Amino acid sequence: MPETDHVDLTDSPSENHVKALFEQRELIENVSVECAKQVRQRDKLCLITGEKVTEANKRDFTVVNVIPPDCDMLWEDLDIPRLVKDPHADLKPENKQTIQNAMLLHSDVVDAWTRGEITIDSNRGHAIIAFRKEWQHLHGQKLHLEHLTGLSQLAPLDACFEEHKTVSIVTNVIA
Repeated sequence: MPETDHVDLTDSPSENHVKALFEQRELIENVSVECAKQVRQRDKLCLITGEKVTEANKRDFTVVNVIPPDCDMLWEDLDIPRLVKDPHADLKPENKQTIQNAMLLHSDVVDAWTRGEITIDSNRGHAIIAFRKEWQHLHGQKLHLEHLTGLSQLAPLDACFEEHKTVSIVTNVIA
């Protein structure tokens, strides 16, 4: 990974507490601390809204998985290990961590993503699909992947986005 302007949050006890809260939220989202660190270095912005991470707002962002790594059947059906090019991936059955199944999101959209209220259609240029009225302002916009041009081994996998889309359609349209 290239050197980044990553800011260490360990300068004071209160900042240690904040860092622990970030890591706890990302663990809740089933993202390992190491994978979350790599995604934060890669993205530096919310891939859905495009809002950039700054010193003032860095606490407002969370790393989430595109599909949960604990969904063994999905990982096997999609043959994720074969698709992953991430040199730092930990694809052991108990971990299944790769930056190609994770992305940085602003806290405003994390819950909508995990509930499938918004998803990505990789077949339409990574267009955002919004299933709820409160997210319609994002509908049709493109996922912010410009910073990954030429770095396909680091980009989230289209197969993961397509599976998230399928689950979101079932959850919001069919159910």
